[in-house]
Amino acid sequence: MINSFSNNNTIAAISTPPGNGGIGIIRVSGFNAFDIGLSLFKRKADKKFLSLKMEALKYRYLYHGFIIDPHLEFVIDEVLIVFMKSPYSYTREDIVEIHSHSGKFVLDKILSLVLNSGSEPAAPGEFTKRAFLNGRIDLTKAESVMDIINSSSEASHRIAASLSSGELKEKIIEARNKLIDIEANIIAFVDFPDDIDEYFDHSLFLKTINEIKKEIGSLILNYDNCHQVRDGYKITIAGPPNAGKSSLLNKLISKERAIVTSIPGTTRDIIEEALNLDGFPLVLSDTAGIRETDNEIEKIGVLKSRELLEKSDLIIFLIDGSEPFYPETDKLFQEIKNYPFILVVNKIDLFGKDVSRGTFLTEKNQPLYISAKENKGIDELKNKIVHYFGKNFTSSDSYLVPNKRQYSVLKKLNSKVSLISSSVNDNYDIELISYDLKTCIDLCSEIIGELVSPDILDRVFSNFCIGK
Repeated sequence: MINSFSNNNTIAAISTPPGNGGIGIIRVSGFNAFDIGLSLFKRKADKKFLSLKMEALKYRYLYHGFIIDPHLEFVIDEVLIVFMKSPYSYTREDIVEIHSHSGKFVLDKILSLVLNSGSEPAAPGEFTKRAFLNGRIDLTKAESVMDIINSSSEASHRIAASLSSGELKEKIIEARNKLIDIEANIIAFVDFPDDIDEYFDHSLFLKTINEIKKEIGSLILNYDNCHQVRDGYKITIAGPPNAGKSSLLNKLISKERAIVTSIPGTTRDIIEEALNLDGFPLVLSDTAGIRETDNEIEKIGVLKSRELLEKSDLIIFLIDGSEPFYPETDKLFQEIKNYPFILVVNKIDLFGKDVSRGTFLTEKNQPLYISAKENKGIDELKNKIVHYFGKNFTSSDSYLVPNKRQYSVLKKLNSKVSLISSSVNDNYDIELISYDLKTCIDLCSEIIGELVSPDILDRVFSNFCIGK
């Protein structure tokens, strides 16, 4: 079990994004945070720089003053500084935040002084990791911090906020408490059968198990229906070489992200870009043209493209309408039809809409005609994408949507609970059910982080930005 964290080292990092701006923040957390802050910060009175005394500090109070290089006695910047005493801080450690002007030189210089005064550079997500290890937040809330930072729509923000408020933790703890009660009753029944038998209610036991199964199943269904709102709907632009896939990607995201040439097979690797259309977060992937080839490098790109098709929520199948119709294109289209797709015919500037491709371009397949080069039909394609996801989006009564790690553990938990339920129905030996109950209890603890391996923690927090 992970309950508390003890480490004497003090960490520091810039907590605001890089770039010039009004305010930049350097955060310092740990045993020496106050000493470091006081050694660098001075107030000015009567043209003199005065130090703050530890005994006179007001906590959670913004002081105005200056950061001064203690060796050169040189003013680095005019700042605001706040001291937050443990345990009433984000990490439950002593924290100092220095609010300076935002600029690379200023922030780097102040951070350098802080590090040279007795702190260490913070690892990605280390402040939030300490908040978790020190018991301020559970793992579900820690993970929601990154979701809030990355949220790109109102719906994805609501999902993150639901996790941040602790709703998932409450549901998991409620389920775990029920499982613990069941396990206690079974242990008592096994150890004292003469005393407990008449009071052990098998029907109530089964009812409680099925209630837990229903609750876990609801969380899993929420993920299946709504996780794309947070993680992004995956759209793959696929088709034969030189159909204009890279040009289309550039037009959809309104910037030159992919290299465009007239040479077939230019794109060899997957290019991904994020896009938000009318509140739908999308992840667009430009792929290598799918065709038979003897080029070993191009073969790898084609293989990656085919693998991506199975993981996509929607495929934009793009063909070059100015080229003759090749049987290989129809063969590829028959493969694409197994997935959700939009058929798009590019380069209408070269052929005109009345081109005929037999049964391939029929109303049944609902082709959309565009010119990526001249930016024609792009808005219609965007509208079609929004319409598709709006039509197929399954709304949930709850914005409580687990993330991928939580979903994986919930699936294991659901499988074990289902096994217990069926075992009771089959009059399975009640003693053996106790082992599965213990596994379920441990899985609940794993979801909220009370029983989790260091490797999983490192994986979770390594996705955070430095300074958070």
